[in-house]
Amino acid sequence: MPLAHGTPLQAVGFLMVAQLFGDSFAVAAIITATSLRQSIVPLNVMGRVAATFQVGGGAPGIAGALLGRFSGRQDRGRETLFLSATGIVAGIMWGVFSPLWRLREMPVAPAAASG
Repeated sequence: MPLAHGTPLQAVGFLMVAQLFGDSFAVAAIITATSLRQSIVPLNVMGRVAATFQVGGGAPGIAGALLGRFSGRQDRGRETLFLSATGIVAGIMWGVFSPLWRLREMPVAPAAASG
């Protein structure tokens, strides 16, 4: 954290404020994403869709950790940090160019197929 400097008490204060705001925004994003998903997906496949989102969110982190481990072990710190920053920016760009920015109302879920 670039702003966490000064006395230990000041540094802890900066870290606490950053954590508070970061967690608050993360919770708001999770609630919004879950509400949107639940309004679109039929009830009979809700569990599978939620599991797919969990895997899709966790797999890149695992792949990045393994890639960083192998890249960092070869004394390529600068390249490893560049690769990490590129992955973070790619994740942000995925959201920036998403069509969800134009969504103004929650869609209605389709009726569940019987049988």
